[in-house]
This record gives sequence, C-alpha cells and structure tokens, in this order.
Amino acid sequence: MTPKDYRAMADQCFRWVHEAKTIDERRAYLKLGRAWLEAAFAEDDPPPNMPPASRLPSVQAERENMH
Repeated sequence: MTPKDYRAMADQCFRWVHEAKTIDERRAYLKLGRAWLEAAFAEDDPPPNMPPASRLPSVQAERENMH
C-alpha cells in the first residue's frame, strides 16, 4: 500500500465517524483513522508537517454537534 492508500483508508474511517451510532464507535473509528494517517506519514519521504491536533477530528467536537 502507498501513503495515498493509507490516506484513503483514513478518510473512510473519518466518514464512518459521522455514521456511528455510539460514542464508542466514534472513538474506535477516530483511533483507526489516526492510525492510518500515522502510517501514511511514516511512509512519506520527506514526511509532511502533521496538522495540529486541534485540526484533527475529535470525539468532543462530534459530541457537541449531536446536541
């Protein structure tokens, strides 16, 4: 797999976050998506700058959108 493939998998996980029925599902998809992004970044040469954590999807932001 290439970094592009890893990013596609991460994108899919982040889409699933919005479809998840429970907070535990959301957390699991976020964790998996971040792992795919980390794999992509690890394979990049040279690695790009990681966006600040505040720009990554968060469970807290999802929770606020639900209310």
